[in-house]
Amino acid sequence: MKVSLLLLVGVLLIATMGFSQSGDANLLLQSPDGKTVKLVWFLKSWNKEISGFDIKRKEGQQGWVKLNTEAIIPEISAKKKLSNVEADKNEESVTKARVLKMIARKKLKEIDNTAMISGFLADDKVLQDFSILIASNYDVALASGFGFVDRSAKNKTGYCYGLFAQGTNVLLDSAMWNYGEIPDLNVVKEITSRGTKATRGITVLWTADVNKLKAGDIAGFNVYREGMRLNQAPIVAGNVQAPSEFNWTDKSANAAETIQYSISAESLLGIEGIIKSYKYDPEEHPSDYKLASITGVKSLGYYFKEGIDIKWNFPVADERFIKGFYIEKSNLPDGFQQIAPLIEPFTREYIDKSPSPISGYIKFRVKTLYLDKTVSVGPERLYYYFPQNIPPKPDNFRVKLMPGNKKYTVQLSWNPKLAGDSVTDYYRVYVSSQNSGKLLFAAEKTQVRTSKYNYEITHGSATVYKFIIAALGKKNMESPLSDTIAISVPSLELPQPLISKVLLDSGKAVVQWQYPDVADVKGFKLYQNTVEIANEGTIKKGAIEFVTPKLEPNTAYTYTLRAISENGVMSEYSLPVAIQTPLQGRKSKSE
Repeated sequence: MKVSLLLLVGVLLIATMGFSQSGDANLLLQSPDGKTVKLVWFLKSWNKEISGFDIKRKEGQQGWVKLNTEAIIPEISAKKKLSNVEADKNEESVTKARVLKMIARKKLKEIDNTAMISGFLADDKVLQDFSILIASNYDVALASGFGFVDRSAKNKTGYCYGLFAQGTNVLLDSAMWNYGEIPDLNVVKEITSRGTKATRGITVLWTADVNKLKAGDIAGFNVYREGMRLNQAPIVAGNVQAPSEFNWTDKSANAAETIQYSISAESLLGIEGIIKSYKYDPEEHPSDYKLASITGVKSLGYYFKEGIDIKWNFPVADERFIKGFYIEKSNLPDGFQQIAPLIEPFTREYIDKSPSPISGYIKFRVKTLYLDKTVSVGPERLYYYFPQNIPPKPDNFRVKLMPGNKKYTVQLSWNPKLAGDSVTDYYRVYVSSQNSGKLLFAAEKTQVRTSKYNYEITHGSATVYKFIIAALGKKNMESPLSDTIAISVPSLELPQPLISKVLLDSGKAVVQWQYPDVADVKGFKLYQNTVEIANEGTIKKGAIEFVTPKLEPNTAYTYTLRAISENGVMSEYSLPVAIQTPLQGRKSKSE
């Protein structure tokens, strides 16, 4: 179908149509079963040369074949035959009966051909108003000479239908249709309902697929109660702000009873889509729509970074009736804005982290969304939001170790203070080592006024340093401490080893020593008479003695020891320890 229409906007139905061919006519068609083709046409303005219409059809490259046996004349009459539009005796009788009923109830006025055409020629608005009428009721289109039903289509690939001025070859508009093609009218999605405090009256609400609405040329919807259709014409009442939402109030329904409803879509050509059922149960609707009231608003920290804690109450017994809550906020003098997605029915707290004005008034309120789409807006809560005297905790604290010439530099950095932060004056850096364990000022005399600080280490063996940052205000109020970051620093110097004993055993020296546990010690170098006789590859970390090769008799030997780290840092020599080997043949074991 060439044009997508949805009869929800009154006169815009015709005003927004895209007319083709002569520019004044628009031919629409649909099939309810893939075999029968229903047609309806609209005119933007009336040409005085038009006295009626012919419907023609062609297959492929073949010529046009006229389908109507009698001219289709614009007029409305109780005596008018409808065979030219239905071509089926039973359907003709049913359609005519509906038309006669509308005439009898004065829903439709009889008017002859001359008067109808004269009205169209006199004012285009008369034609447009009439087009809205036939678009809302296909029976009127058939009865007035603006519709046609073709039941003669065979199983062919495709057809082209043409609207012609009666008795001429003047083509007003055309439309294509493929055999078996039917509109997708399964557009109704979610159905809900809303009762009232009164005994009578139930509002049925439903949502629809907007894309399908347009593609299917939907005239409106039908509502059924216990299988009986309630509306005479398709329902077009919808939500202006939400085009996919519709409603209908069944004023005579007993709101205290369980009732079965059904909803279906109907196209401009009177074709009804899939009927979707819904059961109204009075037990699922509250007798009164409760409001959510805010019980407390509290700032969780400086500025908006930590957020504002909002708490509210709502009856637990009514949670079964609601979808959830929306939180709305107004930074005065602005209006209310939604600041949170739908919150679960059992929740009573939300932390707002959206921007808030410093030293300014804010309003909050909670909106409750019921399952039947009713929205209850709770009372407003005014809150004055001001900066605290305590500075905010330093954020994103990080450290980096940089080696240098006989020193290590620990580069500390953190995020600069927030824009508008008038409380933070400077920062304090704390440090402790694994050896001392005490938390000390890294910059006791220096007030750190940037978001960076370098801590230099020029001596000491390997240890773990821990750093913490705090912000201080102008009145020396200290912020919460930052996260603690630990970093391992290699040795810049090593302790001096201590040789405790040197023993002679079977002509060899057994050298024993003591050494503290240093994290990055790799091993030891042993010197005999200043000559290295073993290195860190032989004497590894944790060793406390070494047995030398066989010694010469009657000879003096002196031993010294050095520790070496993974990075090649070496300790001072240990104090030397001397021994004298005995004469050859003498067996001895001495210190």
